Amino acid sequence: MTKMIAHRGISAVAPENTMTAFTLAWAHDCDGIELDVQVSRDGKVVVHHDPDTARTGNAALEIAATDWAVLRNMDVGSHKDARFGGERMPLLAQVLRLMPTGKLIQIEIKPEVERMAPILEILRHVRSDIDVFVLSSDREKLTLVQAALPHIPLLPVIDEPEARAVDAVIAQAKECGFAGVAVTYRVVDRAYVATLHRAGLLLDVWTVNDPQTALKLRGLQVDMIASDAAQRM
Repeated sequence: MTKMIAHRGISAVAPENTMTAFTLAWAHDCDGIELDVQVSRDGKVVVHHDPDTARTGNAALEIAATDWAVLRNMDVGSHKDARFGGERMPLLAQVLRLMPTGKLIQIEIKPEVERMAPILEILRHVRSDIDVFVLSSDREKLTLVQAALPHIPLLPVIDEPEARAVDAVIAQAKECGFAGVAVTYRVVDRAYVATLHRAGLLLDVWTVNDPQTALKLRGLQVDMIASDAAQRM
């Protein structure tokens, strides 16, 4: 059965990568959430997409050069709408702690992250009653997770040109021991899904915001669909 994943939470409605967006996804009974992580100067694993806060925060700060004591007080909601003013950036540990039992989480490690140890430490103690997938476009980061925590399923995020070469995608995933791949929905058709599934690989597709496209992908039996508006899909 295809699982619907709220991309950065229900980010079509609430500020992305915030507890409001994640709580909304759980309230709508989405199968899971996707989020992005960065690491602060003092080693806190924060939930944020960009390496800096210029796009979503009330000040432009580089996360890797800023302590959590500063980041935790930033407004990351007003950029979406004034009613979200005062929304704060969560920690990964906080999101994991509040997740409902039986839900799924995709944790995407951004390529600019340099310090992996704090992320690995959190993953080492993750709850057993939720399903955790780790994603990254940086294969080296996935390899580090695999070496430390081989039981966690890994999905490389593959850009469109590379993803179209399905045989090469499969060969690399099998060689690296990945559980599957995460690709744009634009490369996916029935043959693509069947080829990956025959190879024993999961298929996660992003980012689908059109209900008819989501319905088509469900019919093709993709494993996971990430959407900014998962509650509509």
